[in-house]
Amino acid sequence: MKLFNTRFCLDILSIFGLYFFFVKLSDLFAGTFANQEMIWFPSGFALAYMLIRGASSAVLIVCSAFVTHIVSGADIIPSLFWALGNTLEPLLGLALLRRINFDPRLVDIKSYYVLLIFGAGVASICAASLNILVWIVLNGLTLEEYGAWASSTWLSHTLGIMLLTPLILIFYYQRHGFTLKQRKLEFVLFLLLTLILERLSAFSLTQHWQTAQFESFWMFLLMIFTALRLGRHGVSIGLLIIVLSCGLRVESHHPIDLSYLDFWLHHMALVICSMTLAIALYEQRFTEKKFDSEAIKYKTLVNMLPDMVWLKDPQLNYLACNQAFERFLQNSCDSIIGKNDHALFEKWLADHYRESDQRTLTMREPLFLQEQLQHREQGDERHLEIVKTPIFGTDGKLISLLGVARDVTDFVNTSNELKASEARAHAIIEATPVPMALSGDRGRILYVNPAFKRTFGYDPSDVQTVDDWWARAIPDEAKRQEAIGKWRNLLNRTEFEHSDVIDREISIQDKSAATHQVLLTVSRVNRNDCLMVLFDITEHKRLRKNNSRFYRSIAASINEIYIFEAESLRFSFVNAGALANLGYSMAELKKITPLDIKPAYSLTDFNRLIEPLKRHEKPGQLFETVHRRKDGSLYDVEVHLQLFEPIDEPPYFLAIVLDITEIKQLEAKMSTLVDAVNAIIWSIDADLRIDYVSQQALQILGFDTTAIIGKPIISVLESDRFHAAERPVLLKAFQELLEKHVPIKNLEHRIKDANDQWKWMAVSMTPILDANHALQKIVGVVHDLSLQKRAEEQLRSLNSELDRRVRQEVFANRKKDLLLQQQNRMAALGEMIGNIAHQWRQPLNALAIILMDLEDAFVHGEATAETIRHSIDRSNELLSKMSSTIDDFRNFFKNDKTLEKTEISQVVTETLGLLEATLTLSHIQLHVTEKIPGITGYIHAGELSQAILCLINNAKDQIVKKQMVQGLIYVEIDTDDDWCIIRVEDNGGGIAEHDWPKLFDPYFTTKPQGSGLGLYITKLTVEQSMHGRVLVENTDLGARFSLFLPKHPNMELFRWTEPNNP
Repeated sequence: MKLFNTRFCLDILSIFGLYFFFVKLSDLFAGTFANQEMIWFPSGFALAYMLIRGASSAVLIVCSAFVTHIVSGADIIPSLFWALGNTLEPLLGLALLRRINFDPRLVDIKSYYVLLIFGAGVASICAASLNILVWIVLNGLTLEEYGAWASSTWLSHTLGIMLLTPLILIFYYQRHGFTLKQRKLEFVLFLLLTLILERLSAFSLTQHWQTAQFESFWMFLLMIFTALRLGRHGVSIGLLIIVLSCGLRVESHHPIDLSYLDFWLHHMALVICSMTLAIALYEQRFTEKKFDSEAIKYKTLVNMLPDMVWLKDPQLNYLACNQAFERFLQNSCDSIIGKNDHALFEKWLADHYRESDQRTLTMREPLFLQEQLQHREQGDERHLEIVKTPIFGTDGKLISLLGVARDVTDFVNTSNELKASEARAHAIIEATPVPMALSGDRGRILYVNPAFKRTFGYDPSDVQTVDDWWARAIPDEAKRQEAIGKWRNLLNRTEFEHSDVIDREISIQDKSAATHQVLLTVSRVNRNDCLMVLFDITEHKRLRKNNSRFYRSIAASINEIYIFEAESLRFSFVNAGALANLGYSMAELKKITPLDIKPAYSLTDFNRLIEPLKRHEKPGQLFETVHRRKDGSLYDVEVHLQLFEPIDEPPYFLAIVLDITEIKQLEAKMSTLVDAVNAIIWSIDADLRIDYVSQQALQILGFDTTAIIGKPIISVLESDRFHAAERPVLLKAFQELLEKHVPIKNLEHRIKDANDQWKWMAVSMTPILDANHALQKIVGVVHDLSLQKRAEEQLRSLNSELDRRVRQEVFANRKKDLLLQQQNRMAALGEMIGNIAHQWRQPLNALAIILMDLEDAFVHGEATAETIRHSIDRSNELLSKMSSTIDDFRNFFKNDKTLEKTEISQVVTETLGLLEATLTLSHIQLHVTEKIPGITGYIHAGELSQAILCLINNAKDQIVKKQMVQGLIYVEIDTDDDWCIIRVEDNGGGIAEHDWPKLFDPYFTTKPQGSGLGLYITKLTVEQSMHGRVLVENTDLGARFSLFLPKHPNMELFRWTEPNNP
């Protein structure tokens, strides 16, 4: 922008010119008063200009004042002080006026008083004082001269502001007409100016003739002005001017002689005549313009009426008509005026109109008619309502006949259609799916439509009143009162606020007690009746809830979802997953397009991509690309792009983007693996054409992969490259894969390589299906079996030799197993003999004591028959117990290989009975628990006894080895759905960690004299002979062995599932 443009330069020149003019005008008045400054107009101009343009315009005022005095021949320093002093006055006035919120538009007389007091009075005093001080300094004035100059300067500046500032403000802000108060104010200002000018002429002594002429000019202008601005009242104001002027003449010692009166009468007559002529011309012109304006208004108003209007004279000739009548007759108004009805209509119609006109004139009052006639322009029947009104003058004489015709064809047709629409509306209400009920006075239900019955199940007999309806629809009292309150509130609002439709959402029950969410709408039909509409929005609420859930799901989806406009490509929606992955905010994304995050696409490429969607050639696009994040990093994506074109919205694209960075990395790894695997990997598409073959085909068979890409797989399989012996099997398997989708697993066949050599290959094929089980792709792998076939030949020869050696070793191992079992049995036999010795030692001692007692009684003669019989009975009991111990020992070594259903607790009790004495001797407590009485399983009782004996003896030896103060052995009998469980747990400290791998190996023992066969034979017996399982674990006390024995026969057929072992 330029500092000094044309507008600025013109403002400077105009301000300087005006200021210079007002300075010279003030000098002219000063010359009239013997060079005394009477009115200083620049002060009034400067204050008005600052009020309009602001305080910043003071710079232009200073410059203008300075240049004016320089041009007038003053020195620079006095001109500068003079310019600053004269600008200070309007600045002070502006500051004072702004302090009191002065309105420069002078909207009332109060503003003028404020301007005189603050702007003219106070500011002029301050400025005059400062100016006088300047003159004292520059010119060396005395105090007496200072007083004279101060009073003169203050008066001149005050008069300049009083006279010129209001005139400039009024003509600046109100250029287009004034109010009466403003006109009076304007007149007062002109009157004051005229009196001052007259005062100037009175003081002149040397130029009497020029002053008189000058005075007459100003008086003439003033009187013309007052006549034009104040109308007829200007005459009295002019006479008042003469009286005031004469008074001023007397005061200034000018005699009022005959020549003076003659002069004033002459000018007064001229002024009155001119004033009267001006007023008459003005009022005539004003009246004509007003009449023309009113005529145009009325004519325009009549022409704008849709009704036909015409006017006839007493002879029934047309005088005027409006445009609607012209259009009806298809004639212009000029061709209609002066004619009668016979000239415009057919004779019968004209006679009819004349007859009605005559009747109107005879009745001397308006006549209302309804007629039907043919419209000339449209050619259809029209219904008219006609009003003919006679118009009479003040003397009662007929002036004219006014006719107004309104086309009521639409009203008549509407009335007819209304009757038909009532029937249609009733049919619509009957057929509408929205429940409706009409209630009348006192809450009676007048009507319910079929949808009401279908939706809620209520007949009119069920709900005869509104109270019946609410009682059935809302059984809960509190909710019912709340709903009734809402309903009554709606009724009151529709009645007092004149609302057509108001709705509220409530919950009601139908006749079957099912809940409906409805939108209750109440509409006033008339004063007493109201229509109640109940929109069932239950399904709508459910759908809206589902939509909300769907939107939240989209927003929270881990996939990136974008919506952008089809034309501008600007993003309108991006979900949180995309924002988090890209690093942008939603506000930032709305300013960019997909091209800003897809560096691989230019605008041309992207338009080429979306153009098929815009032309509806494709339903969507699926492509892979890369996205660029805000930090510049890239990641691989798969884009699913679709175009949506809503009916009432602009089209937009929906893009669902999957981050496939991991997939791409996996593909890279798979590609590396495929290249590293010595196998041919291939695939075919849904059209059974080969679309991929790995490069291993060149290494293994010597074929170029590009030669077979795109070929049908059938033609390849049927070629002579596949050996004729295996070809039918391969084709059959491939056909079964196509029909039944059965994969092909390692089907061996021979293929001729590039050197025409047959190679054994193994082919595998797997179909890939879609959700409808339709074939999408087949993936296959071909392995080279050449080395395998050679190895198989070598293996067959080795197998035959190995089979021979295995049979020899098995026979030898079987003999060793028998020997081991025999050794274990002998060891157990030794332990059992020791146990029997322990069991017999106590009864033998007791038997010896009984014999010694008998002997001593016999020697001393104390033996009686009773004591002998008692001793014999006690001896028999001891012998019986010793005999039962022998039976238990015999049963322990009983070798029955048939699994029999046996009660587990019985076997455990018999086995533990053999060890009771040994455990007591070792200070070991034995605790037996049976969780469920009568648990049975399919077992070998003898072999199970051997296993339990082995576990108890191992626990006893471990406790003795650890030198426990109180040894404990817990035996627990438990069961589950499939197994009987025997758990043996001790407090011997458990099994060492380094012994776990060899725990059940033969000949492994931790005891100095142990054989290392106990646990090996126990596991072999339980798992192979009885099809059970042996588990071992360390507990807080020591070691726990668990024997799982089958509850059902043929348990070897069941898959083993490790049970919960507490």
